Amino acid sequence: KDHNERICLETTIEDCLFFAADRIKAARIRLTRNYVAGQQTFITGRSALITQVLINLVNNAIESISKQKNSWIEISIEYQTNWIR
Repeated sequence: KDHNERICLETTIEDCLFFAADRIKAARIRLTRNYVAGQQTFITGRSALITQVLINLVNNAIESISKQKNSWIEISIEYQTNWIR
Protein backbone atom coordinates (compact mmCIF):
# COMPACT_ATOMS: atom_id res chain seq x y z
CA LYS A 1 0.00 0.00 0.00
CA ASP A 2 1.23 3.51 -0.80
CA HIS A 3 2.36 5.49 2.19
CA ASN A 4 2.35 8.98 0.77
CA GLU A 5 3.37 11.73 3.10
CA ARG A 6 3.88 15.46 3.06
CA ILE A 7 7.53 16.14 2.22
CA CYS A 8 9.40 19.43 2.55
CA LEU A 9 11.66 19.69 -0.51
CA GLU A 10 14.12 22.11 1.06
CA THR A 11 14.66 19.86 4.08
CA THR A 12 14.97 16.74 1.93
CA ILE A 13 17.47 18.42 -0.40
CA GLU A 14 19.54 19.66 2.54
CA ASP A 15 19.57 16.16 4.06
CA CYS A 16 20.86 14.74 0.76
CA LEU A 17 23.51 17.45 0.47
CA PHE A 18 24.65 16.73 4.02
CA PHE A 19 25.51 13.16 3.01
CA ALA A 20 27.33 14.38 -0.12
CA ALA A 21 29.14 17.31 1.54
CA ASP A 22 32.52 15.59 1.89
CA ARG A 23 32.56 14.51 -1.77
CA ILE A 24 31.48 17.97 -2.93
CA LYS A 25 34.21 19.62 -0.86
CA ALA A 26 36.91 17.13 -1.90
CA ALA A 27 36.10 17.70 -5.58
CA ARG A 28 36.06 21.49 -5.05
CA ILE A 29 32.61 21.76 -6.55
CA ARG A 30 30.82 25.05 -6.04
CA LEU A 31 27.30 24.42 -4.75
CA THR A 32 24.52 26.94 -5.28
CA ARG A 33 21.06 26.66 -3.77
CA ASN A 34 18.19 28.76 -5.10
CA TYR A 35 15.28 28.58 -2.71
CA VAL A 36 12.71 31.22 -1.80
CA ALA A 37 13.85 32.58 1.56
CA GLY A 38 11.50 31.75 4.39
CA GLN A 39 9.26 29.61 2.22
CA GLN A 40 8.94 25.86 2.40
CA THR A 41 7.84 23.78 -0.56
CA PHE A 42 5.80 20.68 0.16
CA ILE A 43 5.02 17.77 -2.10
CA THR A 44 3.16 14.55 -1.46
CA GLY A 45 4.93 11.28 -2.09
CA ARG A 46 7.02 8.52 -0.63
CA SER A 47 9.81 10.15 1.34
CA ALA A 48 12.31 7.31 0.94
CA LEU A 49 11.87 7.27 -2.84
CA ILE A 50 12.15 11.05 -3.21
CA THR A 51 15.28 11.03 -1.04
CA GLN A 52 16.84 8.21 -3.08
CA VAL A 53 16.16 10.02 -6.36
CA LEU A 54 17.74 13.22 -5.05
CA ILE A 55 20.78 11.38 -3.67
CA ASN A 56 21.25 9.65 -7.04
CA LEU A 57 21.00 12.96 -8.91
CA VAL A 58 23.55 14.65 -6.65
CA ASN A 59 25.93 11.66 -6.78
CA ASN A 60 25.66 11.46 -10.58
CA ALA A 61 26.37 15.18 -10.86
CA ILE A 62 29.42 14.91 -8.60
CA GLU A 63 30.75 11.94 -10.53
CA SER A 64 30.32 13.55 -13.91
CA ILE A 65 31.94 16.91 -13.08
CA SER A 66 34.39 16.14 -10.28
CA LYS A 67 37.46 16.12 -12.56
CA GLN A 68 36.59 19.39 -14.30
CA LYS A 69 37.96 22.79 -13.36
CA ASN A 70 35.46 25.33 -12.07
CA SER A 71 32.78 22.70 -11.61
CA TRP A 72 29.47 23.60 -10.02
CA ILE A 73 26.09 22.21 -9.05
CA GLU A 74 23.01 24.39 -8.83
CA ILE A 75 19.84 23.24 -7.12
CA SER A 76 16.75 25.38 -7.61
CA ILE A 77 13.11 25.23 -6.71
CA GLU A 78 10.91 27.19 -9.10
CA TYR A 79 7.22 27.82 -8.74
CA GLN A 80 5.01 27.63 -11.81
CA THR A 81 1.24 27.75 -11.98
CA ASN A 82 -0.01 24.45 -10.54
CA TRP A 83 3.41 22.79 -10.42
CA ILE A 84 6.95 22.98 -9.06
CA ARG A 85 10.07 22.63 -11.15
